[in-house]
Amino acid sequence: MIISYRSFRHLFLVLMFCAPLILLGSCGGSSSNNNDGNNSSSGSGGDSGSGGDSGSGGGSGSGPPMTVLSPAANQSSCMNYSVSIASKISIDIKFSKEVDQSSVTVGQSFVMAHEKGSSAAGSITWSTADTLRFTTTDSMTNLCNFDPDCFFTLNLIGTEADNGAIKDSDGMALDGDGDGDAGGDWTTTCVIIG
Repeated sequence: MIISYRSFRHLFLVLMFCAPLILLGSCGGSSSNNNDGNNSSSGSGGDSGSGGDSGSGGGSGSGPPMTVLSPAANQSSCMNYSVSIASKISIDIKFSKEVDQSSVTVGQSFVMAHEKGSSAAGSITWSTADTLRFTTTDSMTNLCNFDPDCFFTLNLIGTEADNGAIKDSDGMALDGDGDGDAGGDWTTTCVIIG
């Protein structure tokens, strides 16, 4: 396999910035399986007991609404992603509660806006009931302009819009805006150094 200088430089920069964070567990978890992002259950959820304390079992709407634990919201340059050898972008999202997985739909309630389009196609895999990994279908060269860097924005929909909202396993909508009430969209922006 021949790797271009630009790809090598990008890989070097990602590793340089993420290696210390991976050791601390805060750069998208342990993303050791980067072939295509599928079957990536090698564990981005560092706390193995998180699924049991999700507040389920207390009836519909029990406890506070579900929030996004990582990556942090409203960043302008998050680094919580990984790029596979095939140049596909993966990002892990950890929620505070178990998620109704049927409510997470790429292009509707889960949107990755990128420089060349409004919503990247991709797949979602679940490592635990509260942690997902989104992997783009296209390579980053089809999603990014690299002028000089590439930015993409994740939008998780918690408001009941035409496309539906992400909900927890009790049917309560995501508190994406962090106001303590169910319903509200979550957003953050990530950068790939060009």
